[in-house]
Amino acid sequence: MIRDLEHADYPQVAALQNAHYLHHFDHSPQQIENSDALAREKYGSRFGRIVLEQEGKVQAGLLFYPPLELSGVFRFQIFGNPAHYSALYLDFLTRVSPFSPRAVESVVREDMQDMDFLAHAGLVNRYQSWGAHLKLSSFEYSRFQLLEEKLFLDGYELNSLEHSGSEALWQELYVLFLETWKDAPYNPTTTPDFSSFEDFRDSVDTGRAFYAAARGKIVGYTLLSRPSSKGEVSSEHTAIHPQHRTKGLATTLKATALEWARREGVREASTGGTVMNLPMLRVNQKLGYAFEPMWCTWWLELNP
Repeated sequence: MIRDLEHADYPQVAALQNAHYLHHFDHSPQQIENSDALAREKYGSRFGRIVLEQEGKVQAGLLFYPPLELSGVFRFQIFGNPAHYSALYLDFLTRVSPFSPRAVESVVREDMQDMDFLAHAGLVNRYQSWGAHLKLSSFEYSRFQLLEEKLFLDGYELNSLEHSGSEALWQELYVLFLETWKDAPYNPTTTPDFSSFEDFRDSVDTGRAFYAAARGKIVGYTLLSRPSSKGEVSSEHTAIHPQHRTKGLATTLKATALEWARREGVREASTGGTVMNLPMLRVNQKLGYAFEPMWCTWWLELNP
């Protein structure tokens, strides 16, 4: 039986979902329920969670919502027993049909069990992105000090900015974001959805922005999110003005951010990006990140 998720289902759903994501993103039943409540406020009837119950036990589930950065598209995540994926997927398509979506998509890691199902269901592997982690106990900032000194001699000055810092500096960072994001390789799962200045600044929260200035003008930045409950920070976005690229600014800014996090007692850092962004891939290799299996965005046009 396929039905809407109920409050009593959250413990079973949490167990299935955490196992599906190979325990990389473990969430408690309460955390998932809280997240769902926020999603319902944000998306209304366009958000949903359905489960397939058999003999009184949840066997599989599906979550769906319309990502704000993709008009007319529904994103879905499926988890649990693969034998029930087809039934859940068809039920999902029926539920969203009144909204006349132009496409549906799902984002999964290449070592997860729903890859085969999505291919058989007719979706296309449209985008690929990578994720990576770095244990800060092994991070050595000294490897990048000569590069920082060279940049200083070339007229670059590095600084950091808190969420509550100068409004004018944050505005300047946001202007640089607007100038640079369009020439970066696009991937809907890794291109940041900073639809407003507030979204941009809030991505840092209790973390930090680190920026480089030349002749009094900001020419590059990297954003580091707040430390999570697991003692991990995330590198949210890095951008360098086109006229100041290939000088090592991105590497130095990210190294400076990682050293700040290490001194704050953070144990691990994560980052990611589209496979098409080779310069950023090389930067993160230099920093010592360990790369993980790719994330794949599967896509199906419903009204081509």
